[in-house]
Amino acid sequence: MPLPPLQLLNPIIDAAPDLEQLSQLRKSLTAMLTVSVNRNGPEGYAFHAQWNEIQDRLISRAVRLAETELELQGRIAPCAYTFVLFGSGGRGEQCYASDQDNGILYDDPQPGREEEAADYFRRLGTEIQFALQSIGYPPCPGHVVCGNREWSLPISELLHKWQVWFANPAWEHVRYLLICADMRPIAGHTELAGKAMRRFHDTLKDHKPVIAAMLRNSMRHQPVLGLFGNLVKVPYGENAGGIEIKYAIYIPFINGIRFLSMMHGMAAASTMERIGLLHQAGVFAGHEAEKLREIFAVCLHLRNMTSKAHTPEGCWQSSGIIAADRLSKEVRHHIRTCVHEAKWLQQRVLAEYKSREKGAGST
Repeated sequence: MPLPPLQLLNPIIDAAPDLEQLSQLRKSLTAMLTVSVNRNGPEGYAFHAQWNEIQDRLISRAVRLAETELELQGRIAPCAYTFVLFGSGGRGEQCYASDQDNGILYDDPQPGREEEAADYFRRLGTEIQFALQSIGYPPCPGHVVCGNREWSLPISELLHKWQVWFANPAWEHVRYLLICADMRPIAGHTELAGKAMRRFHDTLKDHKPVIAAMLRNSMRHQPVLGLFGNLVKVPYGENAGGIEIKYAIYIPFINGIRFLSMMHGMAAASTMERIGLLHQAGVFAGHEAEKLREIFAVCLHLRNMTSKAHTPEGCWQSSGIIAADRLSKEVRHHIRTCVHEAKWLQQRVLAEYKSREKGAGST
């Protein structure tokens, strides 16, 4: 059951009159996705990219419905703003059980209207968070959501936060910077995010010590095989016998690629795009980049195979683990291949960093 083409879906999504119909539409598309994941297999990256374009459209419509709800209350945005995604959404890599990682970035309001703007965007953030939860996106457990005042900010305040985090690269500050590195606008005045991200990468160039801190953060999760090259299974709990995909394969992979792209001053958010830019810069040879693309497509496929459950609010939530009864010989082979490639990538990251530091020290 293939997904309908975007040129047919987009007008239907854009015409959804309320959250109830938008939710039903997402449920129907998710049902198609769950069937298509198994049929497309690990080579179906184009299919995965299409699903993320659909997600962008669904989320953008939910943002517009939230904005309309405030308009009905007589509340109009006092200045330009953009709605942004972080995490897998920012990278264009959402599976059908992805949660909310988002924020609002708005232009600095006119003098005297600061409180009015803060109040409006606080209300808008709450409405958007509710709207997205209503159509199946649970809020981020780490509270990186537009309903949280810390992630609904005027551009000057966000830039100030970045300056503080860059100047003091404590673990939590670096974690926030890495979250922001994946920021991507999908609604509103998207040029605001472009302006902010240019400042982000310019600032990174002037704060070299942050790179070392980012390396430590990016290498936190290690892809692991057992003593005899066997796959390490979840030892206990409801997922006992399954294999961790999110933190054992996917996160080490995207962290490694993101770190290399930031170290080389590349502004792309998509992992696939980052691989391409790293190849163009000579960091990866052609065959290495091609292998990384193939393996990353497999990673995304495995991530869509992880066990899902409904939250009390009716949202899908992933365990990040492929259940024991889905571990066929082919799936175990794909997992082992991904673990080996993720380990190779982390070794490459360390070698590239050391080479870069050695070159900087000799100048």
